Amino acid sequence: MADPSASDDLDPALAAVLQAFHDTLRETPGKRLSLARLSKRAGLPMSTLRRLLTQLEDAGLAIVTMDENGAGSVAPTPELLGLIDDLLG
Repeated sequence: MADPSASDDLDPALAAVLQAFHDTLRETPGKRLSLARLSKRAGLPMSTLRRLLTQLEDAGLAIVTMDENGAGSVAPTPELLGLIDDLLG
């Protein structure tokens, strides 16, 4: 497991999203995550989640897809998976 002090400087909301990615992808590897499920698992309002995902997408670390009805899903890039693995083991 990673050193807990390594995540001390992380924004708590970002840490929650990364932990939710980690937990969910361990259960269902390779599957896109719905934004609703990720929001629930991270314990974050959808507005906060969308803001964080926009930042991750702009950095090339996530691929977010929005449907016409406003529902969406997200897939982490291999780079983000590597970062999550480094942080959370």
